[in-house]
This record gives sequence, C-alpha cells and structure tokens, in this order.
Amino acid sequence: MATEKAYLSSFNLIKTEKVKKKSNGKERNLFPFFVTLDFRDAEKNDPIAFKQDGNRFGTSPRTIKFCSESKYRITLKTTPVVEFHNLHVGGSDLELRCDRPQSGEYEALWNTVGFEPTKNAERTDLDVILRGPGGTLKWTLQAKFYAKSNSHAEWGQKLDFIQLSCSVDPTGNITVTEEQVR
Repeated sequence: MATEKAYLSSFNLIKTEKVKKKSNGKERNLFPFFVTLDFRDAEKNDPIAFKQDGNRFGTSPRTIKFCSESKYRITLKTTPVVEFHNLHVGGSDLELRCDRPQSGEYEALWNTVGFEPTKNAERTDLDVILRGPGGTLKWTLQAKFYAKSNSHAEWGQKLDFIQLSCSVDPTGNITVTEEQVR
C-alpha cells in the first residue's frame, strides 16, 4: 500500500511522494499529515496567549495560557484530510463538529469549568486525544490556568496556531513527530 507525504507551502498541498521509514531494522509505510489547532476565547473570538518557559518544565518549552471558568473554541484542520470523530481535552469529551464532510476541518467548544488556577511555578499537563477510523492521536499540551479576573492570562505572545506533524503506521498508531507554535 503506497503512502503519501504532503509538503505544504502556505498550507496548500503542492507535492506528494511515497514515504517509508525504518523501524527496528524493518521498513514500514507511514502516512504523514499535519494537524493545525487554533484556540480562541469563545466569547470574544480573541486568540489566547502563550509564553516561552525554556526547559523549566518537562512537557514543553512553551506554556499555553487559559482562564478557569471560561469557554474556548478549538478549530482543528488536517492536511491532507484525515477523518476524526472524537476530541478529548483535559478530561473532557468534546463534540467534534464538521460542517463540511471530507474537508478535514473540525470545531469544538471546550469549557474550563473545574480547572483551578495553576499555582505559581507549576504547569498543568493536558492530555489531548483525537480518535478516528485511521487511528488515535495522543498529545500532551503544557498549560497554565489563571483566574478569569487575572490579566496575566493575556500577557505574552498571541497564539496563531499549533501545528503538529504526524505520521500513522499501518497499525493505526499516530505519532507526533514535530510541534510548531506560531
């Protein structure tokens, strides 16, 4: 079974090629794709903030900032199109809506009720799980929660998107091979 690798330029598919990777001395086919995630304040449609933490915390050099007791719209896009049915974020199963079938574009609403503000010098690891007929993607997002009244949640760089480079092996294991935050 041939697989394809997508090269993106400004998120437009411009070239495909077969990809094979050696694992444990055996060659296996991989299907690479990208998942682009956008988190926005659901009420104001404003982008959220993130900060560079270096290597102070184990999960990531970046921390994504959220407010407790708030709603966020998560927009997800796959390139090339990959079908997903379920999204799980930080213990919450979210309805994953797709207005245009076969578009690879999804949207969900996430409510942070129940997340207490994160203590100073600590971070919260959020499990993000996407499930579809082709496999399951598991990824951990390093986050910090602030009280809704705390303006620190808005300090820092504004998050345009998080792009995950992923690959799927023939058994449906999805691996995140690279993470970019912009």
